Amino acid sequence: MRAVLSLSLPLTLWLAGFSGLYALHGLFCSSRWVEGSAVLWQRPVLIGVGLLLIGAQLILAVALQSKRWRAEDRTLRRVSFLLSLAAAGSTVWILLPLVLVTGCR
Repeated sequence: MRAVLSLSLPLTLWLAGFSGLYALHGLFCSSRWVEGSAVLWQRPVLIGVGLLLIGAQLILAVALQSKRWRAEDRTLRRVSFLLSLAAAGSTVWILLPLVLVTGCR
């Protein structure tokens, strides 16, 4: 069971983060949030959520290497660690449009 979790958890966390981050972006761009001062704090909130996600994925990468969660097979350990790093890198990639492109136009 640990082997399945160590292989699926990093990308599952990325998928949940991707969905949540862009759902939050969609909520901010809805007609109820565009007016007023909400536009000023959209980007910092999205960046903060993205950074929390990257931190969670890096913590997961370290946790999967700890003795408690570490798989017995050396190849499985490497693959789960690389999947964790790939998920963190993917989160950086999906965060770029939210940081570089203007909000809801």
